[in-house]
Amino acid sequence: MTDTKEAIKEGYESRDTGLLNTGSLSATDIKEGLRDLANDEFSEFEKLRNGAYYYDPFGLPEGTSVTGELKHLFKRKLVVNTQDIQSQFDIAPADVDFFAERLVDQQYISRISTGDRDYYRSGPDLRDETSGDASVSARLEKEATLGTLSHSKLENVIDVAATSDVIRHLVNEGFVVDMGDDYLVRSCFDEYAEFLVDEIGDDVVDEFDDIGVLTLDEFEQVVENEISERYDVLLHLDRNDTEQLFDEIRGQLKEEYGLTEDKAVIRHEEDFEEYVDARADQILEDIDQQALGQPSDLVDEGRPQIAEIVVSDAERVNGYVRDAIEERFERKVDAMFQVGNKSTE
Repeated sequence: MTDTKEAIKEGYESRDTGLLNTGSLSATDIKEGLRDLANDEFSEFEKLRNGAYYYDPFGLPEGTSVTGELKHLFKRKLVVNTQDIQSQFDIAPADVDFFAERLVDQQYISRISTGDRDYYRSGPDLRDETSGDASVSARLEKEATLGTLSHSKLENVIDVAATSDVIRHLVNEGFVVDMGDDYLVRSCFDEYAEFLVDEIGDDVVDEFDDIGVLTLDEFEQVVENEISERYDVLLHLDRNDTEQLFDEIRGQLKEEYGLTEDKAVIRHEEDFEEYVDARADQILEDIDQQALGQPSDLVDEGRPQIAEIVVSDAERVNGYVRDAIEERFERKVDAMFQVGNKSTE
C-alpha cells in the first residue's frame, strides 16, 4: 500500500506528466483524475454517482473534524434526522443517507427506527472520542432534576415528531427507566439516591434504636420499606437496577450518618459506642471488685453476665454486641488495674 501511494504521489509531482506542474487543468483532467483515484483499490476515494465522490476520513487525522462536527450537533440536540446531518456537513440531499450509513458503521451515531423515517442519536465511539460530553447520557444528566425527567420535559428534550418511538428506544437501550409519570436517568442513580437519602435517612437511622446494630438483611429491608412508603420506584426497577440503587443509598447513608458495615451487620457508630461503653461500665459496677484481686478474676466474673445479653431476635446481632462488650469490658479492667498499680508505686 505504501509503494502504491508513493507511485501516485510521484505521478502527481512528475515534471513531465504530473498534475502538480501542469499550467492549467480542464474539467476533463479533473474528472479523469478523480476517476483514477476511485478505481485505485488503495485509495480512500469512492464514486457515489456521476460527479459525486466520497473520501473516507475515518482512521485518518481528518476524521477528527467529523467527530467535532457531530459533537457540536449532539450538544444542541439529543436526537437528529438526516436533514440535520445534511445541514451540519453541507451534504447534497442525494448523498446524506450514504454518509449517515458510514457514521452508523463507525458507531459515531446510532439509528432510532420510527417507522416513517429514521432518527439518530450519538453513538458509543463518539462518546469515547469527545470525552462523553456529546453522549445521550450527558445530555439527559444535564436536563434531569434529582435524577429524573418528567414526561413533558423528556418530550421537550427529544424535540422530534416521533416522541413515543424515541422514548421507547431510550427505555429499551437502558438510558432511562419508565416510572409512569417520570423517567429515572440511569446514569443519575447517584443523584437520585442522594434525593432518597435526604427523604428517608433519619427514619432509617431511628430503626437502629439505642443498640445501634442491624443485620445487613434487616437494614436492606428497612431501606426498602422507607422507600416504598413514599415512592413506587422499586416497582419499576429490575434486580440489577435495584441492587445498583441500593449500593448508592447504602454508601451515602454510611457517609452521612456514620454507619459502618462489619461482619454481615451494620452499626450506627455513635449509638453503638455509647451502648457498648455503658453496658461494660454497668457490668464492672455490678462486680464485687474488693473480693477480686487480679484482672483475670474480674474478667471471669463478668463473662457470664455478658453471655446473657440479648438485644435482638437476630443471633448474629447478639453475638456481635456481646463480642464488642466483652472487648470493651476487658479494656476497662486493664485500664483500672494500670491506674491502681501506678498509685501504689
